[in-house]
Amino acid sequence: MRSTKISIRALVVSATLTVIPLMAATSAFAQTETILHNFSGALTDGYGASGLVLDASGNLYGTTSYGGTYKGGIVFELTPGAGGVWTETVLHNFSGGTDGLEPAAGLVLDAAGNLYGTTVEGGGGSCTRGGPVVGCGTVFELTAGVGGVWTEKILYVFGVRAQDGIWPYSNLVFDAAGNLYGTTSLGGSHALCYMYGKTLTGCGTVFELKPNRNGAWTEKILHNFGAGTDGEIPSAGVVFDAAGNLYGTTTSGGPALCGENGKLRVCGIVFELIPEGTKGWNERQVSLGDSGFSTGLAIDSVGILYGTSDSGGACGNDYNLGCGIAFELSPTAGGTWTLQTIGDFGSGSTPSALTLDAQGNVYGTTDATENYFIPGATVYELLRNATGSWGYTALYQFNNGSGGGYPSGGLVRDAAGNLYGTTQAGGKNGKGVAFEITP
Repeated sequence: MRSTKISIRALVVSATLTVIPLMAATSAFAQTETILHNFSGALTDGYGASGLVLDASGNLYGTTSYGGTYKGGIVFELTPGAGGVWTETVLHNFSGGTDGLEPAAGLVLDAAGNLYGTTVEGGGGSCTRGGPVVGCGTVFELTAGVGGVWTEKILYVFGVRAQDGIWPYSNLVFDAAGNLYGTTSLGGSHALCYMYGKTLTGCGTVFELKPNRNGAWTEKILHNFGAGTDGEIPSAGVVFDAAGNLYGTTTSGGPALCGENGKLRVCGIVFELIPEGTKGWNERQVSLGDSGFSTGLAIDSVGILYGTSDSGGACGNDYNLGCGIAFELSPTAGGTWTLQTIGDFGSGSTPSALTLDAQGNVYGTTDATENYFIPGATVYELLRNATGSWGYTALYQFNNGSGGGYPSGGLVRDAAGNLYGTTQAGGKNGKGVAFEITP
């Protein structure tokens, strides 16, 4: 379940409860779901999982925001064994304090198999979230040692210096030199942001972490959101193109208005950050709030961007301007971008981040927002047709029962075409599952 603390999703996205698919769909659900793990929320396990990452040996890794020894979330590994049985191993329990607390995004692997991620809280920075000081979040590394023991190292603590970013909800990405990049949802040099009557501390940042020879890492803020009609409150990570430009989304800000449950808000933007040497990074708005951008982007080999939004599409009314779309942004020779809707989702079917295969097909999930008992949470595929149009196939539908419900964190795909992901509800213990969808 979602946190009762302040969360970016809670500030930005209000639930719409009816779930009616709007696209014509092939929905035979011929694909097979296999439950790899039922999360329990016990002290020896976690719950509130946020997607998976796959290593070269076929092991899966992920995080949960809650549970574990200190109830502050865990990092876990799922290892395949004989007879299709998967074994969970808890690699780290987050405790708060100088350690991280509440990892809310997935992980990234380096070439040596080390794991990197973010926690929303913990670390010791001076931040409050309606209660005691819990810290502004961290970037951490987990390294495997002798006997399968993993060691955590905190690479950076947010909020320990003036105008720093705080509360990273994003996953991380490496560049070719081994530097890490991500976003913080709040903080930065722009003092205040406003949403639904709330005053927020800073509008968010994009940051770089560079490793030093002494083993420490140095943070550099590449962009502070919130000036004028700029975007505000990024809650997802960034992606690189072949030229070294960064792309991402913000959940609010920008020049356009979107509606949710009778309230209007600015929709957010898709942005590009262009490195300009000693001048720093220059932001350009790629898409100006056509719908409510809430998830990260995927990019293909020719630089086309793919993403989802929590509004936009055909099912809107005066104050709900659509119920969510999948979109494609194609660069043109003149430096502009062409936006095309490639999937239009039914009411309540909030889509997640997208995954691409080598043929350019797109995979994702919808979570049916917070009404778990109405069918509508799916794993789906979008196939590009010869004419350039897109066809939608629902591969699997969740029912909040033993197969899970409320999928979160997107999907990862292996070489055989199997899809892996997590849910935050359903399963044997009602705390979500890790699943595999076999074509």
